[in-house]
Amino acid sequence: MHWIIFGVVVVWLGIVSWFDIRKSEIPNSAWVVIPLIGAGAFRVWQGGWPLVLLTALVVVVSERERISNLFQMDEIGRIITWLPLLFFGVYLSVQTSPFAALAIIGFWAAWELKCWGGADAVTCPRSMYHMLS
Repeated sequence: MHWIIFGVVVVWLGIVSWFDIRKSEIPNSAWVVIPLIGAGAFRVWQGGWPLVLLTALVVVVSERERISNLFQMDEIGRIITWLPLLFFGVYLSVQTSPFAALAIIGFWAAWELKCWGGADAVTCPRSMYHMLS
C-alpha cells in the first residue's frame, strides 16, 4: 500500500514540477488542494489527526487576510491573533510526531517570511515585525 502511495506522490510531484518549470506556476490550485485533502484523510485514517489539525490551522492562518476581508474584521488578518491556536496545534502534534510537526511549522514560517516559495519568491530579509502585524 505504501509503495502505491509513494508512486502516486512521485507522479503527482513530477507533473506539478513540470508545470512549475515551464510556466512558473501550476494551472489550478486543485493540483495542490485535492492531494492535501487526500493526504489529510489518509493520515486521519492512520491515526495522525493532530498533524492534520496542525496542517489545517496553518492553511487557515495562511489565508487570514482573505478571511479578514470576508468577515470585515481587521483583527483576524493579524498573525498574532492566530498564534495561540498555532501553539496549541504544535503542542498536540509534537506528541504524535515531533519531526513532522516542526517541519510543518518550519516550512510554513519560511513561506510567510518569503524564504520559501516558487520561482517568484523573494529572499528572506523581511522583518519579523512585518509578519506579526
